[in-house]
Amino acid sequence: MRRDGDAAVATTTLGPAFEGAPGRSHGGIVASILDETMGFVLPIIGELAYTANLNIDYVGPAPLHRELRFTARLRDRSGRKLWIEARGESDEGVFVRAEALFLAVELTHFANHANADD
Repeated sequence: MRRDGDAAVATTTLGPAFEGAPGRSHGGIVASILDETMGFVLPIIGELAYTANLNIDYVGPAPLHRELRFTARLRDRSGRKLWIEARGESDEGVFVRAEALFLAVELTHFANHANADD
């Protein structure tokens, strides 16, 4: 994971442990990588937030054994609402697009929930 200007970029190569359909990455791991990449946008924009909604369009197969590149950036914001968009691509082109709604919170929100288990 790295920062590229105002975008978060993740690169990975998935092996057979992540196979869904033959020769293709499982959609669940693709969704997880998207969510993590989108979450990396938060420190870039200086916000603490959580994923409230994640919409994914699988537009093609995510190949195994090839480098996959995921890119995410803030698209819009209104108050606590942050809309982050992302895409995944391989050397064959874009295989997934996503949009998420993140809700910004204060650090005390997380601290209060962590102490609830004590």
